[in-house]
Amino acid sequence: SNSNTNSNTNAFHVYIGPLYHWRTVSKLAVRPDSNNTNKVAIGLFAENSHSLLPVPKCKAHHPSINKVVEVVTNACHELNVTPYESNTADNESKSEAEMGQLRYIGVNIDRQSGGAQLTLVWNGTSGEEDEQLEKLVAAILRKTVLCKSGEAGGEEP
Repeated sequence: SNSNTNSNTNAFHVYIGPLYHWRTVSKLAVRPDSNNTNKVAIGLFAENSHSLLPVPKCKAHHPSINKVVEVVTNACHELNVTPYESNTADNESKSEAEMGQLRYIGVNIDRQSGGAQLTLVWNGTSGEEDEQLEKLVAAILRKTVLCKSGEAGGEEP
């Protein structure tokens, strides 16, 4: 009888969260677009591979992450930013500098405001100024938008 009382006070409660827009932290790879290798694609790697799966409108991502992906992708295309290429047999003779410019983006969302913190992982020489990176940051800042929770499409089907 005492053991039943103890097990009830230590009960494990399960809470079901939202099905959509719950992911507020994301590290996304930047690689060549499969349709145009001079353009960037932003997404996740397929399981156990370096094959990129673009996620322009991921239902799990908070709307602000999707907006950041759109803004960064468009800014990269406007400025001809070179996507990073993983080391493969096809490009093993390339130097690190020739492997591309933008490698990853990290996006963290403030749940209350919907504001985004963006981290750009850039392939360059440490301590040196990079004009292309400065142009990219300026282009992103010009297009900054805010998506509060519940906006940008609401409930998904």
